[in-house]
Amino acid sequence: MSSPKTVEETVDAALPTDRALRIQQDAQQVEELRQCGFKGPAYEVFENDLCRQSMPILLGMLRNGSLARLAQKRFEDRHIPFYVSPDNARLLHSSAQDRDEVVVDTLLKALKSFRRKALVKGEWSPAYRGPRGASCLTSFSSASASGSSAASTSRGPAVARNSPVTRLR
Repeated sequence: MSSPKTVEETVDAALPTDRALRIQQDAQQVEELRQCGFKGPAYEVFENDLCRQSMPILLGMLRNGSLARLAQKRFEDRHIPFYVSPDNARLLHSSAQDRDEVVVDTLLKALKSFRRKALVKGEWSPAYRGPRGASCLTSFSSASASGSSAASTSRGPAVARNSPVTRLR
């Protein structure tokens, strides 16, 4: 079996339920959360579920290097220099603590962005790309992966010499 090439493929491979069913369930849940202004206990449960489901996916992608490769491609497509040194790639592969720090920071940033853009502004749509659409989890995981280069660890910001992911400025 070949390794997934995108966050979307990774999420789909990790989940047992059908994509169309997930999207339908997400559409119902998002409508219910919209009625509460994307606030309150139900929304907190929704956020917790997104993080709980995204975290192992993103941790695995950090460990096997696919997240860094995807980030590098996305930044190159935008003509933004991005580099993960071989030492940092080895660190992300071998250090669960560093992977955890990067993912937690990334998820916290992604929660704010996902709420504002995808939910409040309505950029997430169950009809996006028809049957090839993305579930909330897929959209959130993809947004998290897109922001992964901005992560920091207790050792400092990602642009620091000792951090697992380095973006050149």
